[in-house]
Amino acid sequence: MNLIRSLRAGAALSAALLATIACAGGQTSDHASAAPNCAAVSGLSAPVIDKGTAPLPPTGNVIVGDQYFSPTCLTGATGTVTLTIHNGGRLLHNFSVPEQDIDVDIPPGETVTLKVVVAGKPVTCFCKYHRDAGQKCALLPPA
Repeated sequence: MNLIRSLRAGAALSAALLATIACAGGQTSDHASAAPNCAAVSGLSAPVIDKGTAPLPPTGNVIVGDQYFSPTCLTGATGTVTLTIHNGGRLLHNFSVPEQDIDVDIPPGETVTLKVVVAGKPVTCFCKYHRDAGQKCALLPPA
């Protein structure tokens, strides 16, 4: 009898967990809301691991995890912005913006600071090692 109760409780817990994941779309955001779909707004091509959108002050922080940037989109600043990018993952990652000749490797646990120019259109960026897995991001000027 106790075994049957345990199995029923486990089944109920599993169902609740699956419902939670389904409602969340399987996505998590370490920073901000997943406000309008970052990939759609920025022009990033699929696949994109979308970790949300956050305001971009003149100095912004980005976390690099294994196969993602968080937040994926930073929005609202123009001109030269300073990004501090920390690799919190276990793999070697990279921050590339070919149009601005930016190609910087970021070893696990390391932090880099670099400058990116944001003008009238989105600036797309990616990890050259994990781009095909969806590790992309964008800096968006004000709407």
